[in-house]
Amino acid sequence: MTSEIISLISVIVALVAVSVTTWQARHTIQNARNSRFLPVITEIMTQFRAQEFRESMLRLIENPAKGKYERGFESLPNDLRDDAYRVCYLFDQVGIMVALGIISENIVIGLAGTPAMRVWLAMKPAIEGERAYRRRTYPSDVPPGFLTYYEHLVARIYELGASESASTLQGRIGIHQLPRQVVPLWVKDPLPLTHASPGIHVYCAEAQNDGWPGRCTDSAW
Repeated sequence: MTSEIISLISVIVALVAVSVTTWQARHTIQNARNSRFLPVITEIMTQFRAQEFRESMLRLIENPAKGKYERGFESLPNDLRDDAYRVCYLFDQVGIMVALGIISENIVIGLAGTPAMRVWLAMKPAIEGERAYRRRTYPSDVPPGFLTYYEHLVARIYELGASESASTLQGRIGIHQLPRQVVPLWVKDPLPLTHASPGIHVYCAEAQNDGWPGRCTDSAW
């Protein structure tokens, strides 16, 4: 009986050792993989922050595509065409890395989900025009796909709740937020922002018709 117990303990110890070794190996591989792609991720984040890229996004959002685009992106005005290629191709590159698991969608959607969605909606007619143009003009043995991975990224944003996607991801990874406070103040005019603490917005509602004062809400930046 004693020998059987010892044998059972030996088997359990061996299984635990194998499990720990396997976990360590997988962890090492994952770290090596992350280190390998870290420069790529850093470069992409740098491009997102670049002034030229931000200005291109803003122009596309402020000048949404309308009507038909028989020649796809080539039908766009010259200045917007360069912006469209620059911005949409970068989001497509990010989308393929998300699809392949190279970079977490938590990072991409958390940092750039809003501009990615805004640009997609602004450029959707031109994107559809480019796809139709390629299907119509490319040889039958040439893939006509266009911004497929950008679309994947947008689809994931929709699946996560569209306008609520960022909140969904923040809840998933346990992001903490400062408490919101509502403080009643007898104010005649909205409290100037300069009266607030650094990094805090103060919103003051107008006085109610029943004579009650407005209320000011402090919310984190």
